Amino acid sequence: MKNLEEKSIILNIENKKLRKRNERLKKVKQSVQGKETSASKAQFNSTPKSKANAEIRELGLTPRKVPNSVKRKLIMANAMIAEIQATKEKNKPQKQSCCKYCKWKYPTKVQVYRYVK
Repeated sequence: MKNLEEKSIILNIENKKLRKRNERLKKVKQSVQGKETSASKAQFNSTPKSKANAEIRELGLTPRKVPNSVKRKLIMANAMIAEIQATKEKNKPQKQSCCKYCKWKYPTKVQVYRYVK
C-alpha cells in the first residue's frame, strides 16, 4: 500500500511537470504565430510610460537611445489618451425607455403611438 501511495505521488508530480511544459510550449507557439507580442500585451494593462516604451520598441529603437523630450511627449500623449478613455467610460449615457409604459430602449414611432396617446 505504501508503495502505491509513493508511486501515486511521483506520478502526480510528473503530471504537473508535463502540464506546465505543455502550457509553456503553447505560449511559445502563439507568440511565434504573431497572436501575442510583448508590445501588444503592453497596450492593454499598463502605465503610460510602459506603453511609450513598447511603442518605441515596436519602431525598432531602444528607449534608452531615444531623446528624453520625445519620450516625455509620448508618455504625456498616452496619459491623456488613458484619461480621455476613462472619462468616456465613466460618462457613458445610460439607455432609457422613452416613457414609463414602454419596454423598448429606442422605440419606433408606431410603438410609441400604441402606448402613448
